[in-house]
Amino acid sequence: MIELIAHPTEDRKGSQGEYIIQLNPKILNKFDGVKEGSYLLVGRAHKERTIWSLALLHALNETIPEDEIRIDQTLRTAIGAKEGEKVIIETTKPLKKDILEMILSIPKIMLLGILKTQIELVRVKKAIYPDMEKNICRIEKDVMRAIGVEEGDFIEIQSSKSSVNLRALELSDKIKKIKDKQINENPETYPNCIKLLSLKCLRKTELDLPWILLDLDARKKLGVEPCDVVRIYRDVGHALYKQIHRLSVPLTLTIIGAVIALDITFVLKILLLLTGLIMTSIFMLVEIRKKITNMGLLANIKGMGDYKKYLKTLILAIALAFLTLYIAFGLMFFAIEGNTVPGWFILLTFAISFIIFTVFYESKVKDKSKSGKKDKERLKSLIKGLFLGICATFAFVAVIGGVRLTVDQGFELIGGLGTFISALAICMIVSMVFLSLLRPS
Repeated sequence: MIELIAHPTEDRKGSQGEYIIQLNPKILNKFDGVKEGSYLLVGRAHKERTIWSLALLHALNETIPEDEIRIDQTLRTAIGAKEGEKVIIETTKPLKKDILEMILSIPKIMLLGILKTQIELVRVKKAIYPDMEKNICRIEKDVMRAIGVEEGDFIEIQSSKSSVNLRALELSDKIKKIKDKQINENPETYPNCIKLLSLKCLRKTELDLPWILLDLDARKKLGVEPCDVVRIYRDVGHALYKQIHRLSVPLTLTIIGAVIALDITFVLKILLLLTGLIMTSIFMLVEIRKKITNMGLLANIKGMGDYKKYLKTLILAIALAFLTLYIAFGLMFFAIEGNTVPGWFILLTFAISFIIFTVFYESKVKDKSKSGKKDKERLKSLIKGLFLGICATFAFVAVIGGVRLTVDQGFELIGGLGTFISALAICMIVSMVFLSLLRPS
């Protein structure tokens, strides 16, 4: 354990989303096995207790005096250390994990090395009812965005002693007001971290790290108390699972189509089909199990909302896949039979589509545009209506040709039912990718 004088960091290049400290390399001679890229504990002694935080040792610099340490501002806020005050550094102890946990953590460590992860430091607060014994935590919405998770995703919470994996829910303003009231009315049970760490003297304001609400069980596993600091980041294993889950149904349909099309024995086809169906069932059952929680009616309603969102995406992907497939069939039909759709029908379809799209865009002009720009915007509406009208007419007529192809000649022209299902599955995958790209980040 060494005492050093705290100063701001000078060069953070290559820190990659971590909060860092910088030292003179000669200081490392006082620690065993510590090198650049290692984690150290940085602490500040206060009247009641010492507040610690994990920090990445980065960019060793011989120009730094041996009695000084460069610390990121977020870390100084975390431990309550002003510039020029003495802080303590010491080596970390191995996290408490049994053999099974160590084996299971290997894939996550590999994924962490591949995927970009943003670390956030948060201040521990006691959870409130009804969050206890639910294996959940609450963090602010801005923190969720910063570490790249959505409400309901799992996050890793790491202290200097241990780590846990919990589902993250939003810490709303209503809950923060309840916590503030608890702190003001019962400071012995709910300590005021701003006073404990003298943060008002540190930053001339009462701004602190974002909060994380943890129940007693989680705090015991982490070995932390209220006002301590923990690191959080997204659970890369859960993030990977979500992506696989989104593609589970299209991938299963692809397997089914490929199996039907393959020239193999009937028994082997049945076995492969059952394997695909079992995989999909497992994903669906796991997803349903995630929705069944003991968090009351509000959580169940939210789960239904998430389910509707996934169902909507699935329906859109299937509809877009059928549209793409039948446009292709329609082009095949017109290449073989020629254009058998009457000209008046095509013109009528175009006229209706043109009017609908033009009126739609003109309604936006009336609502948003100023009077001086209305003529220009109306011209743009006509051009957009013309373009979309042509696209809609082409798609509609092509789909009619595709339907006629399947009705008149069946699936033999395209290679049979297996080929049709395989093509549909491929179109579903392409549609899902297309919808994902269109979805705002």
